[in-house]
Amino acid sequence: MPSSTANLSKRGEVFATPTRKMPMLDVVNDLWHPETNPNGCISLGVAENTLMHKELIEHITKNFPIDLGYRVEAKIVGVSFGDIDPFGIETVTAYEKAIQEAERQGIHVKVFLLCNPHNPLAENYRRTTKFLMDHHIPYKEGSNAGLFVWADLFQPVRGQIDVALRSQKEQGEYPDQYLKTLEGRLQETLLKHKIFLAIGADFGSDVPGWFRIVFAHEKTYLTLGLERTVKAIEAFCRALEGDKR
Repeated sequence: MPSSTANLSKRGEVFATPTRKMPMLDVVNDLWHPETNPNGCISLGVAENTLMHKELIEHITKNFPIDLGYRVEAKIVGVSFGDIDPFGIETVTAYEKAIQEAERQGIHVKVFLLCNPHNPLAENYRRTTKFLMDHHIPYKEGSNAGLFVWADLFQPVRGQIDVALRSQKEQGEYPDQYLKTLEGRLQETLLKHKIFLAIGADFGSDVPGWFRIVFAHEKTYLTLGLERTVKAIEAFCRALEGDKR
């Protein structure tokens, strides 16, 4: 019998393996419906305004790649700003450090991607917008809409996490790696409870535990999603308690 990947390219075979499968693929194949699939997945992780689907359907762009590396295998060098205003002049130092670190790793930076205004929060570089206003050059204000909130889902279980971190330090383990592992476990718990939230790690978040919750949904759908989220966090809390035993 021929292999199921016989007609795939080498890159296709890589992404066809279970270890490279994105959780979102399972979600879209099992979406909730009040009548035909009441136990399906609730998706509050996709940055879309479902309340305006009918109005926007003609403008939806299909098959947009979610990662620059999928087609050309480009390596992405993220820049961490910490407490620095991402739109302040101080970010230049952060960019320089990131480039220097990349070069030390043998990565030659060829492209610099700068989002202005920011999508989806519509923040902008005030020096740029002031120049445009001073010279009466029109530009689109507020062109992006923040239809979601970022939530620290570690906060309700912070006590249990702090206890676990102290134990990890005593054993000589790396706390940062442990937090990332916990973030992955929380995402798995959410998915088991049939609720999908976008994990911060997919957006380059420096701090584990943050998830994106999109609220531009019909009220019944949103309420059910939030209820499942609460139940998932409670289950995650019980699992952490079990780790201590």
